[in-house]
Order: sequence, then structure tokens, then C-alpha cells
Amino acid sequence: PLKDEEGRLYATVHYLKDVTSHKRIEQQLFRNDKLASLGILVAGIAHEINNPLGIIAGYSEALLDRAYDSSLLAHEQFEDFPEYLETIHKEIFRCKEILDSLLVFARPHTGKTRVLDINELILEVMLLVKHRAKSFNYNMDLDLNRDIPKVDAEPGSLRQLFLNVIINAMFYTPEGGTVRIWTDVDDERMSDSVSGRRMLSISVSDTGSGISEDIIDRIFDPFFTTKPTGIGSGLGLSICHRIAEEHGGTIDVKSSPGEGSVFTIKLPTVKDND
Repeated sequence: PLKDEEGRLYATVHYLKDVTSHKRIEQQLFRNDKLASLGILVAGIAHEINNPLGIIAGYSEALLDRAYDSSLLAHEQFEDFPEYLETIHKEIFRCKEILDSLLVFARPHTGKTRVLDINELILEVMLLVKHRAKSFNYNMDLDLNRDIPKVDAEPGSLRQLFLNVIINAMFYTPEGGTVRIWTDVDDERMSDSVSGRRMLSISVSDTGSGISEDIIDRIFDPFFTTKPTGIGSGLGLSICHRIAEEHGGTIDVKSSPGEGSVFTIKLPTVKDND
């Protein structure tokens, strides 16, 4: 409050402080701590479950081989057995896929990096999704900045990161919709980036239904998914977040219901003298 010589209030001063970056870092630290604890837990559980599941899969295959024996099928009580066994066998391998995702989620960064051209890596990933894009008549719009600097990263991990984000965008895009991917250099050097390097920005947008405000803060949480039961394990975006963090970068999303979503990955570039 501002007062005159007689103590009368004649104005007020309002002080506003932008705490967006502070809140973002705070949220990242909380998420990293939660993911690290969960990673240790799931690694042990996945290994323990994988072994008996492999044995069950082996026996189900053996039973499937015998299920079509004509002498067994002659009995009315056995006529449904092949169908039941095939379902069991299929579900076993679905469980194994989920366990593989858990192990990938918990697997530490190998540290085997090399200097990469992100544009070339994205083009490699586009070859992997080409068939799906054609099947659903998606318009895949690429806008790759040819003048961007390179990054020092693990190619396999980044390939998985981009593949997960692009496939996720395609899943929520209606048939005939557009998925746009573009690269650029971020305008600012992030204060928490490696050695103050410039940040490379890779964005993926879709023309889907968007993400509602009440769940957008949860989409990188492990096992959280809006996909139908049996389709998504809820680990894809969690793995993406872990990979981005391990490379000194970030992954964020902006979305509004009915307007699609934009996922932005930022990675530190190599030093100017590298």
C-alpha cells in the first residue's frame, strides 16, 4: 500500500513473479523420484514373473500341438479345447509384452552415445510407421529444419522415444487426420541443461480429440492410460519421459479438448567445438 503524508491510501503496488519454470522443475524432480523408486520395484517383479510365464508358455504350446488330435476332437467335451488354448497362449504373450515394457522402463541408460543427426533418425522412424499411416490415410507432415545442430545421444533410445510419441499421436488421430513433426533450435538456453548448451526442439502434433485438463498432469505417470483395456499398458509415455531425462532433456505436452495435442521433446545439442 502507498500512503500520503496524512496516512491516506492513494495506491497499491502489485508484485507478480513468474514461477512457471520453478514449478516445472519441481514437478520433474517429483516425477523422477517416483519413477526411480518404481523402476527398482518393477525390475525385480518382472524378472520373477518372466521365468514361470516362460514355462507356462512352453506347456501351452505343447498342449496346442496335441489339441488338434482327431481322437481328442472326436469327444464332444474336447471340441472347445483348441480355441481355449489358443486364447491362453495369446494372453501369455500379451503378458510377456507387458513385462518387456516393464524391463525397458526399469533398464538404466547404457551411456553408449554418439553424435547424431536428429532429422535422419526421425526419417528412419517414419519408415517404420509408413504402413500404418497409409492404412489409415494419415497425412504425415514433416517440417525438418536442415540447419539444426547435432546431439550426443544413444540412437536406440531416441528411436524408441520418437516411435512411441509418433505412434501415440497416430492412435488418437482420426482416420484421414494429420500428424505433424517438426524440428528447430529452442530460442533460449535452458538454465538446467548440460553446460548451458542450446536445446534442440522436436515437436509432434496431432488432430485428435486432445487431453482434458484434469488428466494432462498424469499422462507421464506409469500405468496411466486412456486407451481401451488390453491395448495400452500405460508405460509408453513414462518410458519416453525417462529417455528424455537421461539425455539431459525434457518432454512436455500442450493440449486442449477438441484441438489435438502437441508433444515437445527438448535435447541438449553438442558443444560448438565438438
